[in-house]
Amino acid sequence: MKRKLLSLIMILTLVLGLAATQQSFGASVSAGMSGGSCEVGKTVTVTLNYSGATMGAATVNLSYDSSALTLSGQGGNVSMVNGNTILLEAMGTSSMSATFTFTTKKAGSFTVTATTTAGETWDQGSFSASPVSATVKVTEPPKAESKPPASSSSTSSNTNSGTPNRRGDFTEEAKVEEVEEEPQEKPEQIEVEVGDREYIIYEDLSAEDAPAGFELGKAHYGEWDWEIAVYEDKENDYVLVCLQDKESGEKQFFLYDEEKGSFGRAVSLTVDEFIDYRNLSAAAAAAAAEPEEEESGLSPTAILLGVLIAAVACAIVLQIVILKKRDQSE
Repeated sequence: MKRKLLSLIMILTLVLGLAATQQSFGASVSAGMSGGSCEVGKTVTVTLNYSGATMGAATVNLSYDSSALTLSGQGGNVSMVNGNTILLEAMGTSSMSATFTFTTKKAGSFTVTATTTAGETWDQGSFSASPVSATVKVTEPPKAESKPPASSSSTSSNTNSGTPNRRGDFTEEAKVEEVEEEPQEKPEQIEVEVGDREYIIYEDLSAEDAPAGFELGKAHYGEWDWEIAVYEDKENDYVLVCLQDKESGEKQFFLYDEEKGSFGRAVSLTVDEFIDYRNLSAAAAAAAAEPEEEESGLSPTAILLGVLIAAVACAIVLQIVILKKRDQSE
């Protein structure tokens, strides 16, 4: 009897020890960072990436030489910036990234370091990652070549060195005409980069396919203010742009900040889900117009379509509520 009791105690100890060991390990997430190079006075982009799990959110502390670099912009999955503390949010994707744009102030080689202070996966499991760094190389702009002074001659004015003008007279310096750069025409496909993925702005939108609470509108994008089709919620100042993944072809809505010309987090409902909602609404209206077949006044088709429409509508309303709450918290 004592031997059986001792064996039972040993088995329980082993099971509890394994459970505690498994509980202590977080998700296996790896972080990486890449830098770039530019001339003094121009901008350079540094990219931070997370992968290895279904991502949820992370808090990052960014450190760099502020005498040489100034943080002038950010993108990707960045949702909030407080000084050098950055909050990243993903919606259950396999990776999470952030881009940081720096304006350079002096030449040299400088290090940008990102330290993850907290991390959470989509299933609310915590993770940690070692600090990562990237190098930014800044060079002096090339100096303009200086022209030697024009030589003078005392024999005749026709032997003066220089550049002839339209009358044939010689001048000491050539007149330089400044040519203004002409605006570029809008291309057939506008390519954008969000995080580490490349997209195409999809503009074949219609008012009938607009998400709940939104309507078809216009916005501007790029250095030349190209006009693009968007869905906008004027009451709450939301703008949605449809982006199509260049690799997979999948279309998804992203929040768009027209003032900054940047794309924020993606809306979880895809374009196909919004279109399915519109088709279900049309089918329900047609079913309701059919003559009554039963004493109850509702056909089984109409009841089924009503349930499906209610489910999709709840998903759309929930998405809009989540967006509003996040913006209020920011």
